[in-house]
Amino acid sequence: MNIPESYKRINCPKCGNSEQRVTCEGKDFWHGLPGAFFVGECAACGFSFQSPRPADEFIADFYPSDYLPHSPASESIVSPGMVQLLRKRYGYDQISEKSANIKASWRTLPLFDFIRRYKADVALTPNFVSDGRLLEIGCGSGSTLLRLKRLGWGKMYGVELMPTAADHARQLGFEVTTGDIDSAIDQFPDNYFDVIISAMVVEHLPNPFRIVQKVAKKIKSGGQFLFSTVTRDSIEARMYGLYWFGYDLPRHLVYFRDVDIRDMLARDFDNIAIVHQPSALDFIRSATFRTAAGRGTVLDKVVLRLGASRIEWMTLLLALLRMTDRVSIRCRKK
Repeated sequence: MNIPESYKRINCPKCGNSEQRVTCEGKDFWHGLPGAFFVGECAACGFSFQSPRPADEFIADFYPSDYLPHSPASESIVSPGMVQLLRKRYGYDQISEKSANIKASWRTLPLFDFIRRYKADVALTPNFVSDGRLLEIGCGSGSTLLRLKRLGWGKMYGVELMPTAADHARQLGFEVTTGDIDSAIDQFPDNYFDVIISAMVVEHLPNPFRIVQKVAKKIKSGGQFLFSTVTRDSIEARMYGLYWFGYDLPRHLVYFRDVDIRDMLARDFDNIAIVHQPSALDFIRSATFRTAAGRGTVLDKVVLRLGASRIEWMTLLLALLRMTDRVSIRCRKK
């Protein structure tokens, strides 16, 4: 195993232990950045993270200009049935049925509310707080902030590492702080926000455990923290190993298990709920990576032939069985 001299070993972000073993060596299968990258596992607590790895100052270089989450924000449509659910279960009374153009049909029947609630939880939709303050960590180009603004949120802020993505969000009218997330959070007062959200960001952080402790300080007592990430105790990780898209070397720096997520939240948060997402694209990308490496299997051929639209229902079933790698989490500040 040839580890570059410039790489450094990282103490476990979860427990601080320095003893670890390298569990796999891979490369950037998605964007093709040069070099080899390594996944280590803590000898004490079993947490998995990228180590040895390039120094933190090179993290911004891992994201090419065409990185998908940093694309300009797109429009999102809220269905009449979802509007009814948001009014009834999430406190969005300010959305009038008249303005939402709700017309009675079978699609708006309460019978389907369990599906809508699942979708709302996957999308990290917070309970509404009148005149509340909301922060998105890793806001990208502002797609999530834009969706929540149209649902009635007013005092909204963002933090984003990449300047180009932050500029897109500012053009939509949002106040966005650019720079290292660890330092950017410190600029806000304690007990300031009613809600903090973060979509598929914590796995990109050098030490998400420290960041979550900071997040807790910025949220009011009883406030909401909603975030999403990927987990390695999932069917995709077991099926694809090194080629699992969830590794996304070198951009993903940590690799959670369900127990790691709960341990990270236990001190400051309660009412922890974890919802698994359908993840058809993760199957497609993982199968693509393994096939491109010349190690494709019959299963990979089937997955690629079916395509994302045809296996979406399969991954929805796996999500309901809590087997998929993508998860959305909501919890409450103690």
